[in-house]
Amino acid sequence: MVNGVLQVEEGSQIGFYVMNSGNFTQWRGGNPSTIALANPAVSTYNFTFVPDTDGPYYFVFSNQDTGHKNVIFSLNTVTYTRTPSPFIQYAAFELILLGILFVIVGINTGKKKSKPWKEEATVTEGKPPKCKFCGKALVTGELFCPHCGRSQN
Repeated sequence: MVNGVLQVEEGSQIGFYVMNSGNFTQWRGGNPSTIALANPAVSTYNFTFVPDTDGPYYFVFSNQDTGHKNVIFSLNTVTYTRTPSPFIQYAAFELILLGILFVIVGINTGKKKSKPWKEEATVTEGKPPKCKFCGKALVTGELFCPHCGRSQN
């Protein structure tokens, strides 16, 4: 964006035009051209101009009179830059840390390795196996206690 101020001394007027390079060449050759900003008779003029294409732009001061005119011209450019919010800017780093945290938590709270199932319960000193929970006698190889119904795994 370009902000500017144009002032012609002694109350005189001039023409003021802004054109890109291609249109300036056309205008200078007397051919029809597209003018981005135009004021054919100005003595004081505050303007804001936003270029629509890249490349050079020409600011033309057209004095149709034969007399000498002093023109004071001030021009400022304003450049806007967009910066993403810090959350978005560092989101990749935060997501990686979150993923590592989930992996660590998953490893620590995951299933513990279970002992492989034995088909036969161990018989101690010739006695039949007992339920781990209720203590009642089991038939060798039973997966569930017939009394309390709980798994023997």
